[in-house]
Amino acid sequence: MRPERNNATGLATERVGATDHFGPTIEYLTSLEDEHTDLCMLRGTVPPGVSVPLHAHADIEDFLILSGSMEGLRYNGRGYTWVVAQTGDYVHVPGSARHAWRNRSSEPAVSLIITSRRMGRFFQETGRPLSEASRPPTSEELARFAAASASYGHWLATPEENAAVGIEIPGGGAQAGPGKRGDEAMIAQTGLTIFRPTAEKPAYWLADHRMTPLISGEQTNSAYAALEVFVVPGGGPPPHIHHAESELFYVLEGDLTIRAGDQAVRGGPGACVHVPSGTVHTFKNEGSTPARMLVVYEPAGFEQYFSAVGTPTVHGDETMPQLTQEMLERFQAYAAQFNLEILPPDHG
Repeated sequence: MRPERNNATGLATERVGATDHFGPTIEYLTSLEDEHTDLCMLRGTVPPGVSVPLHAHADIEDFLILSGSMEGLRYNGRGYTWVVAQTGDYVHVPGSARHAWRNRSSEPAVSLIITSRRMGRFFQETGRPLSEASRPPTSEELARFAAASASYGHWLATPEENAAVGIEIPGGGAQAGPGKRGDEAMIAQTGLTIFRPTAEKPAYWLADHRMTPLISGEQTNSAYAALEVFVVPGGGPPPHIHHAESELFYVLEGDLTIRAGDQAVRGGPGACVHVPSGTVHTFKNEGSTPARMLVVYEPAGFEQYFSAVGTPTVHGDETMPQLTQEMLERFQAYAAQFNLEILPPDHG
């Protein structure tokens, strides 16, 4: 079946576009017009030697480092510290937290970004065509960026504040003038946190796929939760419906087919799918090697189903348990509590 977009399911593998942000670039993986979700998925790239200046905004941002490494600036209410985020790390930036990024390595740092559609629209409004990426920003472009930042309520550090944390901005960068600094209350929020999925990190087997929690509703004010899913060859759940949550899927490794409604996407790393709540869906590893993907539940809460019904294990365990009747009964017994409807394997 040819991958295509369906407005009812959000199934897609095509990209929505990309923009340059004075060095870093943003690729839009999901539509910013999709009213079935308040979230969007982006793919960001910070080239070697490039920094993202110190700033803050009310919107939560999460980063899954796909390749390379970069340093994030953490603010703790008293001062700043640079911390290294490497491939596989999941980085959470709370709303209103002051933060910055810099890539001092020799390779591009690529990350999957989960944030609000509002934040996605800000990137879209302030970005330049990729063809302009090699050109230094003009004073007009920097002024437009500062004005847009102020209109969205963002806080931008001054050139002096950036220099104090080791970020030198050619030409002074985007400066918010008097009355345009954004929300000064953002200084009170603590900074970014790195969640590193080590081999010993708690996880749960659900028959032939393993769920590793990365972030829960406790960190996102119940807005969403994110987990890594490891799927053995031929593995995947029966068709089912989440009546209270929508889902975002991003394939990290392997070959997965994701079905929703009457549509399907089969894709490798980079395939991205949104499934609205109330939609019959499933996924299956069609390849001969294990597959991995990131799944985001919106709102949070369903991540607790896995700890309630799953077989406890650790992130490094790739040996699935034998499926038993007791497991199947446990899956069904907790389904109603989590607004989950499990359908027969041959449904549809």
